[in-house]
Amino acid sequence: MPHDIRFYRDPALPQLECKVCAAGEMPAKKHFHEEYSLGIVEDGASRVWCDGRELDMKAGRLIWIPPYVPHACSPLEASGWRYKMLFIHAEWMEGLGEELRLSGPSLVMDRKSTRRSRGLMNRVAECLAGRRSPLETETRLLQLAGGLLNPNAEVEAYAAGTAGERRKLARVQEYLHAHALEGVTLERLEAVSGLSRFRLVHRFTGAFRIPPHAYQTMLRLHYAKRELAKRRSIAEVAAEAGFYDQSHFTKSFKSYTGVTPLAYTDALR
Repeated sequence: MPHDIRFYRDPALPQLECKVCAAGEMPAKKHFHEEYSLGIVEDGASRVWCDGRELDMKAGRLIWIPPYVPHACSPLEASGWRYKMLFIHAEWMEGLGEELRLSGPSLVMDRKSTRRSRGLMNRVAECLAGRRSPLETETRLLQLAGGLLNPNAEVEAYAAGTAGERRKLARVQEYLHAHALEGVTLERLEAVSGLSRFRLVHRFTGAFRIPPHAYQTMLRLHYAKRELAKRRSIAEVAAEAGFYDQSHFTKSFKSYTGVTPLAYTDALR
């Protein structure tokens, strides 16, 4: 079976890369990565050697490998094997803020948060493959990191913020309105607010009931709706509103209005 290996990146998020692999025989040569690595076996099973330990990885299990830890992975069977891996730069992980602290370099598998982490990992990969906004991709990555490092942190972070934090969140809201069609990143919102990325995402969600990336998406859809009402081209409006994938625009627009962009423009006639 030939290898089918794909890599996905967003130039706006150099701290992240996704590898999706379906292959038959793969070399089990020992190696390490400079980044933190989070992998999942989606189909089949793998035998993993990691830092002197032998592990069997069944479908659905996660493996978390810190930087520079030697490991090797190979499928137990030559067909029907698929896996996915995220590579996350150490500097980004170590700069998450005081709410999330990395423990020592140990392998993490089958934690209580595994099911939720699997879903979040897939969402991060889908964001990269579908060229979603940097704000959405990094928010998903932040939620994933929070679930892996501190499963209780999300609940704690929804507690009511101080008056000072509310003012900082108002600045984030104002910035999103002013830059709705731009490729806003969490790094920029962190600078605008003075809040760590983790606290910002969860405080904002608690205050406005949706995370920053969803808030920006709603602003973009409002803009698109106004421009479509002017009988402008759907493809042109979608690109202008920041939806680089027209199918994503159509899906998002329908979830908001109940109809596709084409049906909306037809109804205006």
